[in-house]
Amino acid sequence: MTSERYRLGALLGEGAVGTVWRAWDEVLQRDVALKLLKPAYAGDERTVARFYREARAAARIAHPNAVLVHDIVAEPERHAIVMEYVAGESLETVLRAEGSVGEARAVELTRRGRVRRSPRTRTRSPRSRPRRRTRRRRCSSR
Repeated sequence: MTSERYRLGALLGEGAVGTVWRAWDEVLQRDVALKLLKPAYAGDERTVARFYREARAAARIAHPNAVLVHDIVAEPERHAIVMEYVAGESLETVLRAEGSVGEARAVELTRRGRVRRSPRTRTRSPRSRPRRRTRRRRCSSR
């Protein structure tokens, strides 16, 4: 268990510095994905800072094909990013089963992923709005 709030479930994946677990949020009563920094890196200040930078950067993304970041867990020897859990098979599983996929199948997988998400509207933060492009007028010096 992490911070008494999250109960770890199945291991979903593993990377160089972290592992991703399916977890249960005891307070909000919902499944979440919990990315834990490996214990070997918990004391490395640079790695911990980079881990939190990743969390903050991911939290700024507002897109239907990106998971939401819900929380950060910062304990003395344990650091975690709490994210939205999206059920379904991973792209890795599909590629292992089918091999290379063509353009039509890739589009189908992308659309299917979008359909599986829970319906909701996302609001964009002011920083994520596209900037309005203005045309610069050239001054001619004649």
